[in-house]
Amino acid sequence: DTSLIHDRERKLPLYAEVGIPEAWLVDLNAGEIEVYSEPGPRVYGRVARSGREGRVVTATLPDLAFDVSEALLSEG
Repeated sequence: DTSLIHDRERKLPLYAEVGIPEAWLVDLNAGEIEVYSEPGPRVYGRVARSGREGRVVTATLPDLAFDVSEALLSEG
């Protein structure tokens, strides 16, 4: 997906550079959510990937946790 490539290659480095503490990418084709944290100069130091069977937990929002399968529900 071209939007996902754009987000990874252009947006994430900018977000890291300005110190945004956490960024999420949702990859619908792969069925996973990527959580980027620990921003540095143009790169995030940590990436946590959770697939459909996984659970997303973040340090930025400690009271938020959810199953990826619930977030990626498909119609049909």
